[in-house]
Amino acid sequence: SLLNVTISTDIKNLLSGKIKNDAQKASFTCLLPDSSALTEVIELTVRGKMRRKVCDVPPLRLDFKTSSSPRLKSLGRLKLVNACSDNSTRDQWLLKEYLIYKIYNLISEKSFKVRLLNITFEDNKENKKPFTQYGFLVEDVDDMAKRNKCREMPEVKIGGESTNRSQMTTVALFEYMIGNTDWSVPNNHNIKLILPRKDSSVSPYAVPYD
Repeated sequence: SLLNVTISTDIKNLLSGKIKNDAQKASFTCLLPDSSALTEVIELTVRGKMRRKVCDVPPLRLDFKTSSSPRLKSLGRLKLVNACSDNSTRDQWLLKEYLIYKIYNLISEKSFKVRLLNITFEDNKENKKPFTQYGFLVEDVDDMAKRNKCREMPEVKIGGESTNRSQMTTVALFEYMIGNTDWSVPNNHNIKLILPRKDSSVSPYAVPYD
């Protein structure tokens, strides 16, 4: 179900891209199903390459693994996929991407789980007006691998033919179905490779994202 959250931080500093690889503190509040609110202080970092340059709101990574967020600490560090700019068209693109993840979850367990958010960004310096947009959290790669009794394979230059053939065929057909050409196994581009924990001699499984 849709989770309503509020992220309160220095919005001007965030949107300017000044934090780059540095962490910025933020208050994270989520409204729980019983209507109670949970608020803890987390850290934000800007991620990505192209979107960082062209988007009004840069893609973020939320770090719940801090001493100031004991109740949310188990979430670890999660990617937040948020709309590139504050308009209805971008929101629709984001919702389509979210649904693509959900569709692939139905096809393969070796896939990233996602959680849809309705995010209100508040400026704790009170210099900018609050704004609201959709976003979604993406499961951490280590958690996804562990759920499949696997571990992430270090980035190596291998061809698609060196991966598990059944899984690779599923990935290729799915990418074709959604019209996505922005992925590559040899270039480690928008693909994660995972290996069974108890038998690293088998071919790795390809897991698509983005």
